[in-house]
Amino acid sequence: MFKFLNHKTGKEEFFHCDIFDFIDRFTQHVPERHFRMIRYYGFLSNYHRGKLLPIVNKLFDREAPTSIKMTWRFLYKKTFGHSPTDCILCNSKLRLAFLCVGISSFELKTYHHMLAQNKPIRY
Repeated sequence: MFKFLNHKTGKEEFFHCDIFDFIDRFTQHVPERHFRMIRYYGFLSNYHRGKLLPIVNKLFDREAPTSIKMTWRFLYKKTFGHSPTDCILCNSKLRLAFLCVGISSFELKTYHHMLAQNKPIRY
């Protein structure tokens, strides 16, 4: 049995359940690893971050993290495993000639020679 606040009534109530149901309900409240439960409070708040974060980094002998500019090509390659500007058949660099939405990669492979010669695809 445990006590909880019922937000609908605004009163504290008791709930009785078996141990497995309690563990199941309890583990739903355990955050993932490295998940911050409190954000934007204290020196991490937007108002104080610019002034206080360099002081906190200096106190802990840490360098301020440098921002990394990630391009869409880098994110695409990291997500899908290949660069979006490389041909999937011959690995040569691609240039954007036109957009064709809704064609599968199998269909693109069948039209590869037409695409390489900048000829329009008619299907």
